[in-house]
Amino acid sequence: MDDSLCLTNGPEEYAKFVAEMEASFECTDEEEVQYFLGVCVQTDQEENTVVISQEEQSDAIGSEAKASGCVLADTPMIDSHL
Repeated sequence: MDDSLCLTNGPEEYAKFVAEMEASFECTDEEEVQYFLGVCVQTDQEENTVVISQEEQSDAIGSEAKASGCVLADTPMIDSHL
């Protein structure tokens, strides 16, 4: 395995998972993830949140489609706006 990402509910669960993985694989625990498989990952441990974003990829697709001036819409969309 090359790279993996692990999200848990707490440090005890994370430690248990890492121990199980290390029993079967050679592992290194790198610094906090910023990008994973082209997806931006932002974590806030104080707020206990993880935000994932594909803004770079969507901007690139929009540029290729010459749609960079489009109006953005919040998601999920409200049915009355459809």
